Amino acid sequence: MNPTLLNSVARRFGTPVFVLDEKSLLQNLEEFKKMVRPIRGELFYALKANPRLAVLRLLRKHGVGVEAVSGGEVRVALKAGYHGKEILFNGNGKTPEEVGWAVRNGVAWFNFDSQDQLDLLNRVGKRQGRVLQTLIRVKPEVPRATHPHLSVGEKGSKFGFMRKEIPRVLEQARKLGWVRLAGVHTHFGSQILSVAPFLQAARFSREVFEEIRREGFPMEALNLGGGFGIPYRETDSPFDVETLSRGYRKILAGFKGRVLFEPGRFLVGNAGKILSRVVSVKEGPGGRFLVLDAGMTENIRPALYGARHRIIAVHLDSDEGLGVSGWGLVQNESKVETPKSKIQNLKYNVVGPVCENSDGFGRFRLPRMRVGDLALIMDSGAYSSSMASTYNSRPRPAEVLIRKGKAQLIRKRDSIESLWEGET
Repeated sequence: MNPTLLNSVARRFGTPVFVLDEKSLLQNLEEFKKMVRPIRGELFYALKANPRLAVLRLLRKHGVGVEAVSGGEVRVALKAGYHGKEILFNGNGKTPEEVGWAVRNGVAWFNFDSQDQLDLLNRVGKRQGRVLQTLIRVKPEVPRATHPHLSVGEKGSKFGFMRKEIPRVLEQARKLGWVRLAGVHTHFGSQILSVAPFLQAARFSREVFEEIRREGFPMEALNLGGGFGIPYRETDSPFDVETLSRGYRKILAGFKGRVLFEPGRFLVGNAGKILSRVVSVKEGPGGRFLVLDAGMTENIRPALYGARHRIIAVHLDSDEGLGVSGWGLVQNESKVETPKSKIQNLKYNVVGPVCENSDGFGRFRLPRMRVGDLALIMDSGAYSSSMASTYNSRPRPAEVLIRKGKAQLIRKRDSIESLWEGET
């Protein structure tokens, strides 16, 4: 994205604004497909990562299904043009109303990770006169490999069954006439960059799948979940897709069944950025603060997870925006180094405008910034707009898609009136 285009986006749509690059998204999709193609992997996009209709329509066009975790997400997927048979309904707390609505609209698969949720699926299936295809979610017992809030495969997690609980669940499932246990689902966390936990989980999942099949259940699908990370920090290494692909081929050799995946962040994370404007530069004993008009209301990840998002300064008198990876190295977005002698670099504590001391992005070395300058908050395509809030009565930003060098509005900025809409 060149500065001229970004400046045009800022003028047309205001700041802050979410900017999603279609080309990058499709490149990520092709990389993931290439990784799982040897095992005939099927993709179900984790809608929670970025639920924009434009994203869903694009992914459906390229043969990707949807993984939903709420009745609302099911409805969003259907609104985007998905059919029920292309949707996998996950979640540990589905309500009777959500399940009933999903069944009436033909949703194909339902995951469950508690006995009462299995009973619920059976009751709704009976009421609707349809046997529901289900997958049992099992904790893969993989050591924590991510932030505690993102780790969901351990013993203490609210998600899934422990392996030792499975016989009891199978006994119950045999007694139920309106659910068909036909698969295993595992997912142990998000933003994982190490290959080893994925291979350990895949090996575990196949073992459980085969054990349940030997018990006489018509097993069809092995859902290996998502969690595939992207390099946010300057020190992060890219995810090793080739090593993981080789490992999957070895572990799943001779496997008879469908293999499902739920990528989210991997597809949209680095395809999205937040274009923001400098609203204040404050210097004093506490340091040099660069205040942007985007903060934790647009990207809560730094405050919630201690996440790091690179900040790129946008210069309109050059071909690329110049920015920083850490305290010392100045580089442009395409990773081509720029001599430090040409740029006056200053240390900034980059923060947002929200009335919370946790509303910050970290310390960066940037070219001298002034009020009105533009900056990019990188790698904000996943779990930014979907987790955006109106805290401090801040309307949520517009969202645009860059397609063939042109910006298209895919979500309008919230109006001020929307802040009290529905109130009495």
